[in-house]
Amino acid sequence: MPFRSNTEAEIEKKVCAYAKTQGWHCEKLQFLSRIGAPDRIFFKAGSVRMIEFKSSDGQLRSSQKLCIRILRKFGVSIDVVDSIVDGKNVVWGWVI
Repeated sequence: MPFRSNTEAEIEKKVCAYAKTQGWHCEKLQFLSRIGAPDRIFFKAGSVRMIEFKSSDGQLRSSQKLCIRILRKFGVSIDVVDSIVDGKNVVWGWVI
């Protein structure tokens, strides 16, 4: 049977479930006035983190690159994740 990579939705679901076991609250994120917002925002003990999820062969759109660049300019922590393992490692590494 050939290897099948996880879809973006599968990665997002598993990483969010893991984050919840680590005490993070997560919400789907959409900006009303612009495209390119990261997929999820996570909160825990006053800390805020964001993740943009991609499938293993997914690419950031130019609007997403711009949004990430702007948010990072203001000190927002954003990770781009393209696998369940990487996503769990990102969450595990968040120090608050």
